[in-house]
Amino acid sequence: MSETIELTFENVPETLFEKPIQTITLHAKPEKIFTSEDGDAIYIAGESISETIRRIKPPTALFFIFERVRIGTIEIKKPLIRILLLEKENELNLIFNDNDIAGDSEKSTIQQLAIATKQLAFENNIEIYYCGLEPANDTNTQFFSNSKTGIGGPS
Repeated sequence: MSETIELTFENVPETLFEKPIQTITLHAKPEKIFTSEDGDAIYIAGESISETIRRIKPPTALFFIFERVRIGTIEIKKPLIRILLLEKENELNLIFNDNDIAGDSEKSTIQQLAIATKQLAFENNIEIYYCGLEPANDTNTQFFSNSKTGIGGPS
């Protein structure tokens, strides 16, 4: 049976969304961008993610769909990337199926993802992150976070 996994970065300043997204998407353009309010596509050709974020006023959610993303050695196919723009705190989420994640070493994919996520967070000054079965904020089903290792997860 397939499980939905969520990777969350909390308290991301608006100005810092562009770099981690470009890193994990390998600078690819999204297949689709839409908002939570109307579900309409809002992408303007040639516009950066930062420009889209500045154009949309909080509170809102932006959803990006990419063919694939890479976090360190982990490749994730067809993830949904969600940006929650709130009044004071913003969140970046990757939501994907456990069948759509693959690593390239003897370590489990979740171990590789934990290592790569820690590095990505460090490089982008993001202090709070966690990953687990959706919803990932449920500490009983978290695989890892910035402060602990959780239940493990699929290999």
